[in-house]
Amino acid sequence: MLQTIADTFIGNDVDLIFANATPAAQIMSSSTADIPILFTSVTDPEGAQLVDSLDSPGGNVTGTMDLHPDAISQTVELMSEEFDIETIGMIYNAGEQNSEYQVSIAEETADELGMSVQTATVQTSADVQSATESLIGNIDAIYIITDNEVVSGLDAVIGVAESEGLPLFVGELDSVEAGGLAGFGFSYYDIGYKTGEMAADVLVNGEDPATLSVEFPPELELVFNEGAAERMGLDWMKNGKPSLTT
Repeated sequence: MLQTIADTFIGNDVDLIFANATPAAQIMSSSTADIPILFTSVTDPEGAQLVDSLDSPGGNVTGTMDLHPDAISQTVELMSEEFDIETIGMIYNAGEQNSEYQVSIAEETADELGMSVQTATVQTSADVQSATESLIGNIDAIYIITDNEVVSGLDAVIGVAESEGLPLFVGELDSVEAGGLAGFGFSYYDIGYKTGEMAADVLVNGEDPATLSVEFPPELELVFNEGAAERMGLDWMKNGKPSLTT
């Protein structure tokens, strides 16, 4: 389907292609080196081989990332400093390059803080519950990054977290609202809007995508879900600090 769309765009000689998420951006990029391409919601543009570097993309592709450079490390630090968590459970799709990248950041940060990460992988959202349950007994908390398959099955993770009394940290604000305990996030509207501004730079102002730096999301916001905290057995803000009940 994506290749058919790319072929149609090229056949119609469009002025610019907008690609939402990594798979779409990769197909569009591999299909044309001439038409400017702007992506959004891509976690690791360099790892996905969309750009040469974030500062100097070098080709016909640039855009906005959906991962703030500090989001994952700050989440792991929050777990350590405010919740005294030692072992983090992470569920992700090992076939998704963006997810591999995010897990590696979490593992590196955890190692620096004397923590550990236990992982379970899925292929589809139908695997999420069993993968989550496989970690029970070996972890102190669950951390769900912006993995499409796992976020699609987030209700299953929330159910396990609540039944097992495990705090659930998430990678974006919609997942906090859905029932995650806490997450550093930003508005996807904002990064979409920024990509639109970059499109105007290319189409109206004559900017070259090769020299138009990839943009990060705006400043991070930390959001807590107090109702989720109670359902996960968190004695909310005991002595001024969140703590797990025993």
